Amino acid sequence: MSTSAELIARTVGAQDTPSRILTASASIIRRLLRVDSQPAEGLAFEARLAGEVRLFARVSGCEVRVVRRGERRDLPTPVEDLLVDAATEGLRNAVKHAGATLSVLHLAYRADEVVLVLQTEAGAGPVGVRAGTGTGLAGLRRRAETLRGTLTLTEDREGRKVLRLEVPAGRGTA
Repeated sequence: MSTSAELIARTVGAQDTPSRILTASASIIRRLLRVDSQPAEGLAFEARLAGEVRLFARVSGCEVRVVRRGERRDLPTPVEDLLVDAATEGLRNAVKHAGATLSVLHLAYRADEVVLVLQTEAGAGPVGVRAGTGTGLAGLRRRAETLRGTLTLTEDREGRKVLRLEVPAGRGTA
């Protein structure tokens, strides 16, 4: 990008009045401030996710750690929404069904996809709720499929549940 002085010189001519020069300068300054005030790629999404996670941790008492890998970037809004919804639904289910006291949320930006993995440490056990009483994960799975992604719920070697969401989100899709 050109310097402010170069932009002003190209915008106004030698015969322009001081009023026109001032108006052009103000317009250029506003344009430069708008460019400088844009958040870094993906920052708004990660701030939203972090806010939801903090709120959940405060309300539920379950400690949540977020681990990010890869180069943060802007994502399409439907992908961002699905990631946030999957994280919060997975966290709610971990506390509700397993009494989780610690969860780790992994967010990985890959070249052509973004992956969210939720791992939880079981606490005292289920909090008096039957398994499968809701439709949250089924709805999230359908949304993932609509975006050509997958949502799976599996168990690790220790028998703990692991929620994994993979959604295509290449550099050119935002």
